[in-house]
Amino acid sequence: MRIKFILMLLLVATLSCGGSNNTRISVNDQDGELRIRVYIRKGWHNVVNYDQRFPSAGLNKEQRDRLVSHIVDSLKQQ
Repeated sequence: MRIKFILMLLLVATLSCGGSNNTRISVNDQDGELRIRVYIRKGWHNVVNYDQRFPSAGLNKEQRDRLVSHIVDSLKQQ
């Protein structure tokens, strides 16, 4: 009975450690500058830590959304 309990605890501990995925996306558009920050962690490893700024003075909302979507989609594939 104790062996089954110990094995169950080991299984739960293993699944909880391996299942800690975290994704944060931050987009700011101020003063003609678009800043995109993406942080993706899978398990214990940082997979993506992206922080870039782009000029956005001539872009409309649709163009900015398309740029952000393209960047975030490509980073999630890594």
